[in-house]
Amino acid sequence: MNIQLKKSLDDFFIRAKGTKSEGKIVDKEILTELNNNLGGLLPDWFINMLLTYPLTGAELDFPLYDPSEDYDGLTSLQIADSADIFNESSECYPGIAIKELGYFCFGTDLTGGGNPFFIQNNKGENPQVFQVYHDVSDEGEEIEKEGMVKIADSLSEFFDKSIVVK
Repeated sequence: MNIQLKKSLDDFFIRAKGTKSEGKIVDKEILTELNNNLGGLLPDWFINMLLTYPLTGAELDFPLYDPSEDYDGLTSLQIADSADIFNESSECYPGIAIKELGYFCFGTDLTGGGNPFFIQNNKGENPQVFQVYHDVSDEGEEIEKEGMVKIADSLSEFFDKSIVVK
């Protein structure tokens, strides 16, 4: 695993212990079956991360927007479990359309907006994190150009900036 990502995860879980931001470690057999069902989409480092850290089901807030008088700028998300990863990556748009570009679901949108969070399997062990809009297109390249916003330059930055949900 990327050294910076490991440090960020270790720091995050010191803050998250005993809160809603502490999820569960996923069973290896479940992850193996999931990755087989996804055609090997999940990289080894991601599988090892879910086997090592209690991420699945963790709720957190992320500072996505500039705060204003009436809004703190936070968006709420949950780290995807195996069913969410499969469904959002292979059964629903936008995941179906961007899967061929190496994207897979990393988190679900708890705000009710239906705009999940994705990372790519072909961008190293500390990839960028994107929120992907569900209603832009059914074409992967179009979604990549017009239907997603980068929320973090890396997973390590994502966990460094994430706010623990008590």
